[in-house]
Amino acid sequence: MTFKAEIPYGAYWSTPFARWQGSFANLHSIEFAAHVAKLELGKRKIDPARFDYGVLGFSVPQNHSFYGLPWLTGMIGAAQAGGPTIMQACHRRTHAARRRTGNRDRHGDHRPRHQL
Repeated sequence: MTFKAEIPYGAYWSTPFARWQGSFANLHSIEFAAHVAKLELGKRKIDPARFDYGVLGFSVPQNHSFYGLPWLTGMIGAAQAGGPTIMQACHRRTHAARRRTGNRDRHGDHRPRHQL
């Protein structure tokens, strides 16, 4: 199976990394991700209203994490974007990419999209 996905040049970032139970241990991971995403989208002048789909993956459930992707997209101003929340430790990124590209290929839609 062939998967096709694009992340536009310069439209990517990562939340800061810290040692397990280190300096970010007191932060809520989804709220922190939303905070960083809002900052980075603002730096790049990317309107969150352009997102139509996203995939959220995380390993350790936290308070309110049940609400997953809709909660995250709502906090960054992209409440219209839908998609799954995946709980799969150590395989989140590759699994999320496969879910996104598989969904895109399955529907035969290869238009460039902004995705989260």
